[in-house]
Amino acid sequence: MVIHPLVEKIRPLAEQSVQGREVYLLDLEIKGGSGQPILWVFIDANAGQATIDDCAGISRELRSLIEAHELIPGGNFTLNVSTPGLSRPLSDLRQYKNNIKRKAKVKFKTDEDKTQTIEGTLTQVDDQGIHLETKSGDVNLLFEHIIETKIIPSL
Repeated sequence: MVIHPLVEKIRPLAEQSVQGREVYLLDLEIKGGSGQPILWVFIDANAGQATIDDCAGISRELRSLIEAHELIPGGNFTLNVSTPGLSRPLSDLRQYKNNIKRKAKVKFKTDEDKTQTIEGTLTQVDDQGIHLETKSGDVNLLFEHIIETKIIPSL
């Protein structure tokens, strides 16, 4: 996967913007053309949920840093700071840990190099993988086999 050169320049500034807050930088994306790029910054909370105040504060600070470093000519860009939402797959170990006891849908590679999807309750997470309780029994999956994990909303 090719990383946009602007992301590499902005990432340290985004990391700086989340320092001292109860959130962490999850991901950065650049969309749109060179005329007015759209920068998406995804954050998540160390515990609990990130707030609108977290997003607004990071947005103000990061915008100032990007403009001070003159990373985008003319300062003509859109900046969106948000939490990832349920439609985005988990991508960080901290997200997995924050979602213990929640239902998840996991797509993974089997030993036969086939793709399989299971649903279950996320019960344990460590540096190597996850443990799910499913209707048909307990399942351990290594992160190296996981393709995508999404949390299933509960009503």
